[in-house]
Amino acid sequence: MPRAWSTSGLEGCVQNPEIGLAREGVELARANDADIILPVGGGSVMDCAKAIALGRYTTATYGTSSASAPFPPTASTSPAW
Repeated sequence: MPRAWSTSGLEGCVQNPEIGLAREGVELARANDADIILPVGGGSVMDCAKAIALGRYTTATYGTSSASAPFPPTASTSPAW
């Protein structure tokens, strides 16, 4: 039986976000067993979401990493110009 949908959100992404926000997003994604990362916004938001998606399933130490599972899908939306 498919599991029910639930959502989590991370706010506060500004232009050129700090690494702390991405780390917070990784912890949120892991704690909620995220299946998809869905950024809504511009380039910085999407870059932060990519870092969160990468961190969700990897362990990295000073330039080395190993994936523990396939990366989750990362969908994105951006304003139409």
